[in-house]
Amino acid sequence: MKSIERYWLILVIALLISCSPEGNSSSEIIEIDVLKALDDHRDFPLSKLISRVELLELENIKESYLGRPEIMYFGEKFILMYCSQRHLVFLFKRDGRFIRQIGQVGKGPGEYSSRTLSTMDPSEKIIVAVDGIRGKIICYSTDGDFLQERQYGKDTPSNMVDGISFIGPEKFGLMMRRPTRSADGYSNVILYDLNLNPSGNILPRANDDNLVYPMSRRASFGLNDHGAFYWESFMDTIYTIDENGSAKARYQFNITKNGLTRSFMKQNPQGTPPNAISEYTFIMQVTETPRYVLAPVKKNDYCPLIIDKKANEAFTTGHRTACQTEIRSWVKSSIENDVFGIETVNLNYYWAKEKCFVYPYLSFWIASGFDLDCFRNKKVLQPEIRDRLLYLTEHPDEEDVTVLVIMHSK
Repeated sequence: MKSIERYWLILVIALLISCSPEGNSSSEIIEIDVLKALDDHRDFPLSKLISRVELLELENIKESYLGRPEIMYFGEKFILMYCSQRHLVFLFKRDGRFIRQIGQVGKGPGEYSSRTLSTMDPSEKIIVAVDGIRGKIICYSTDGDFLQERQYGKDTPSNMVDGISFIGPEKFGLMMRRPTRSADGYSNVILYDLNLNPSGNILPRANDDNLVYPMSRRASFGLNDHGAFYWESFMDTIYTIDENGSAKARYQFNITKNGLTRSFMKQNPQGTPPNAISEYTFIMQVTETPRYVLAPVKKNDYCPLIIDKKANEAFTTGHRTACQTEIRSWVKSSIENDVFGIETVNLNYYWAKEKCFVYPYLSFWIASGFDLDCFRNKKVLQPEIRDRLLYLTEHPDEEDVTVLVIMHSK
C-alpha cells in the first residue's frame, strides 16, 4: 500500500512540475514562417480589422498649431501630441479641446531639444518626456509644471531612445536602440519608477558581432491585451512584459537565421551586393491587437504581414496603393480600405486600453500624391468619414486643422 501511495505522490509532483510556467515556456513559443507567409497572399480588407471609424478634430488656434503632427498618447482623459515642425509637445482634452503646451525647447532644466518622445502614466496625472539629443528624461504635471529630470546616459551605453511606454501604474521603460559597436551593459529596455530611479532592465544583451545584422536596428515596445510587449529584431521574437519587467517569449518569426551578419558587412565595405539585399527579409515594426499581430515585411517591396492569433496562422495581404498619382518608393502597398476609402491606412499606433488605432490625417500628403475623385468614387462602408477628410484636403483654409482618425478594432 505504501509503495502505491509513493507512486501516486511521485506522479502528482511530476504533473505539477510539467504544468508550471517554467516547465512549458519553451513549448508556448509560436514559430511564424514568414517566408511561407509571403507566398500566402490573401484578401484582408480593413473591415475585417475595424468595426467603425470616427474623426476627432483638435481645437485649431494659434497656440495649438501643430504643423506636422505626431500622436504620442491617446487616453481616456487626455491626448498628447508632438509637432515635428515646431518641436513642441501639446496637451489636449480627450474631446479635442486644447489645454496647453508642455515644456519648451531649450537647454535648461525642464527644457528639451528638437526631438522628443512622450507619454503619460496610466492614471494620466504625469507626463514623461525623453530628450534623445541631450539624453534626459523629464517629468511634468498636467498643469504644465516641471517636476524633475534625470540624465539616462549613465544608465545605458546606448544614446538613442526609440520608444517609451508604461508597463504598470508606476513603472515605465525606455526602448533603447541597439548600438552599432560592442557595448557592455546594453539592455533592450531600461525601467524607471515615477521618481526616475532605475528599477531594472529588460532583455539585457551582449552586442555580439556574430549576431545576425537586420537592416533595421529598431524594435517595437508598447501595450497589448496582455499588458506590455516588446519585439526584438535581433532575435526575431515578440515577448510579453509583465508589470515587474519579466519577459516571456511568445512569437518567433525565424526570418534572420540566414541573414546578413556584421562580419559579412565588414567584408563588403563598399556595400552589400544587390542580390543579397533583395533576398533579405526583415520587419520594420510590430503592432499587436487582441486578435492580430501586424507587421510590415520587406522583401523587394513592403507588404502587411498578418498573424491571426485565434486561427494560429500567418499570411500577407495588401495591394498597390489605390488612387496614387505620385509614386512614392516607400509607400507602394496598403491594406484595402473598404471602410472610408482613403489610403494608405496607418496602423502603426494602437492604443490597447481604448482598443483602437489612431493617427493624424495628413491632408497635404493626400493632396500632393493622390486622385481625390478616385477616392470619392470608391464604394465604402462609412462615406461620411471619407467625404469629411476630402473636404479638408480640398480646402486650403482648412489645412491647419489637425484631425485624428480613430479606428476601433473588432
